[in-house]
Amino acid sequence: MIRINCGRGARQPAVTGWKLGDVHIRQSWAWFEPGLWAITLSANIETSLDVAGASSPTVIKVYSEESRQIATETAWLEILQKALLAYREQVVSKLSVSPF
Repeated sequence: MIRINCGRGARQPAVTGWKLGDVHIRQSWAWFEPGLWAITLSANIETSLDVAGASSPTVIKVYSEESRQIATETAWLEILQKALLAYREQVVSKLSVSPF
């Protein structure tokens, strides 16, 4: 079970501000495709969120890509952070919760 903050501060002990649920990770990939002039770095995240009280699971899908000349560690971290930020924004909008 996970706890998703729904408006209360994360340090507040009250349980009433949280939604409980399970996260099922369907895909979590990062890869690169070499090209003639650039490398395309890509990240794909797909999960299914089973939130208590919801009638059906909420599916979150995110895909991000950027082109670079070389695939450095910093470039990998940037594409993953970009995907995670998009993932977080989708969770907030689809579940109508405050950012956690």
